Amino acid sequence: MKARYYERSKLDIRHLKNFTKNTMFKIPINKRKKELGKITYKGYSKELYTMDNRFVSVVNLYFVVQGKEYKSKSGGRKRANYMQILQIPYKKIYKGKFETIYDDVSVKIFSEDPSFKYYLAYALNQAKAVIINEYTQKHLGIALTKKPILRNKKLHKEFNKHFYKLVEFISTKKMSKYLDKRYFLGVNKMPNN
Repeated sequence: MKARYYERSKLDIRHLKNFTKNTMFKIPINKRKKELGKITYKGYSKELYTMDNRFVSVVNLYFVVQGKEYKSKSGGRKRANYMQILQIPYKKIYKGKFETIYDDVSVKIFSEDPSFKYYLAYALNQAKAVIINEYTQKHLGIALTKKPILRNKKLHKEFNKHFYKLVEFISTKKMSKYLDKRYFLGVNKMPNN
């Protein structure tokens, strides 16, 4: 298997969180995130890249965040489930809570939520902060390379509400909890929905 070239992201979680507080959306993030449902951890995988004549290993952490409640055609209440992927450089031992890496580890992200695709993917991709693999390219398509004309003209770089809720949720959790061997999906593997 040939390793792909890795381009380091120009963003970290703390900056993205701060940018999101000054959101381009009309409704503040703290109000929008309250509409969301539960968060479920699905496991992690590893990917291998090359960078500057050396190998780089990253970890993809997979979460599902329930979207805003809506009325179904049958009249009941439903929530869509959106996969969120957080990619961080792999280290054998991460000590402490997630928020210990919020300032000094560059991250890449992906969300299945349509607002990520239509508002944020292009701007974040310009900062090398979008996870690029076969699955994400298929999902995002032209949104990675075509500048949005209406939805994000100023190219705001921020989290969508699902990712914002996720990073707040995991901030106080120990990283070792999520990188436990029992949650390992394999190399270049994704969880089954």
